[in-house]
Amino acid sequence: CSLPGDVVVSAAREHLGAARPAAEVEALQAARAREMRTLLTKLGPTFIKFGQMLSIRPDVIPPAAVYEMQKLCDSVPSYPTPDALALIEAELGAPVTDVFEHLQAETKPIAAASLGQVYRCTLRASGELVALKVQRPDMVRA
Repeated sequence: CSLPGDVVVSAAREHLGAARPAAEVEALQAARAREMRTLLTKLGPTFIKFGQMLSIRPDVIPPAAVYEMQKLCDSVPSYPTPDALALIEAELGAPVTDVFEHLQAETKPIAAASLGQVYRCTLRASGELVALKVQRPDMVRA
């Protein structure tokens, strides 16, 4: 191994408490893992995806961290519906109420994920029930 790599590993072990009693280390790892999950969620979609990748790498992170990162795979918090409505209106160039029924500021998404969230609504023109997926507002447009 290289010196910089050894320093990183040493710092990581110290940060995670490798020189402490096992129960204390596990509690510290669990607390730090929760903090990491919260931070990745706040940083947005790219970081949520990074956490999701870590969730399948028990060879890289401790079990408590794997457990917390797995939460990024199936329980990402939603963002406010008014933000989603603004994105929809900007994309459609029309008020949401002109295109969809049963989609208001109080409507809760039926699912939320790293890249967007989904609403159940009805197309005003046809009466067809649809699932409307809306990207997160902090997604970078390519």
